[in-house]
Amino acid sequence: MVRTFTALLLLAGLAACASTPPAPQQAAGFQTGAAMGKPIDTEIAANGPPSQQWDLPDGRRAFQWQEASITARVGPATANGAVVGAATQTTCYYTLYARPDGKSWKIVGYEEPRPGCGRLALNK
Repeated sequence: MVRTFTALLLLAGLAACASTPPAPQQAAGFQTGAAMGKPIDTEIAANGPPSQQWDLPDGRRAFQWQEASITARVGPATANGAVVGAATQTTCYYTLYARPDGKSWKIVGYEEPRPGCGRLALNK
């Protein structure tokens, strides 16, 4: 009885951990190009500073945000009370390309994140 209760308590705790983190705010702008022509500062204000940025040979600058999420899946307890499960990590990269525009940078392109990734909270 104590074993069953312990296994159920453990499963309940793991189930709470298994919920996926909230996806980034969905915005059609990243897919449709609504961010095109906007200053990069507005996107930094909406999403925080990029995790990295670098200059490209053609004069553009790439601004990249990275987001990682962990998803845990838990199965039922086995006859001996062991809990079977697995965790996966997904890393998503969001890249915007910009050209110099006075003292700022103007967005001129972007890359779609890989399937399964949300979207950045780009301003409309």
